Amino acid sequence: MSRDLTVFNSRLGHMIVSKTTIEKRATEAAQQGKSLNDSCPYPFSSEAGVHFKAVYLLALPKGQEQGEGRRGCSASTSPTTLADALPAECARVRQILGFYREIGPAGAIGAAFIEQDLRAADQAMASGDVIAMLRALQALQGIKG
Repeated sequence: MSRDLTVFNSRLGHMIVSKTTIEKRATEAAQQGKSLNDSCPYPFSSEAGVHFKAVYLLALPKGQEQGEGRRGCSASTSPTTLADALPAECARVRQILGFYREIGPAGAIGAAFIEQDLRAADQAMASGDVIAMLRALQALQGIKG
């Protein structure tokens, strides 16, 4: 796995950023209580922005709420870390899955998609891959019951 990520900057073009640098900045910002949006210098859609957000969320002190800000790394205001939020979201979605199963054949397709998202979340948590965990969390948050 590469220790560098590419970021596109409209003024400077493509830049290579070390994951170590991203992780250091994200951890410091979380520990200093800075908002994710104000402290993330990378576009959220970039690999560096996704990595920054994942590390930031994991580095938040337990129970600390992340602030809202202006920059490209949009954040929800959930007061939990990624490690807390993903299992909680899995539990919520498993309840919704039960509703789809109760419907019977009409809910089978929806249930299959939900099961696929839950498997991806379980695999991400088992692997410890923070990027996969963040993507799984976002997918699960899109499931409404």
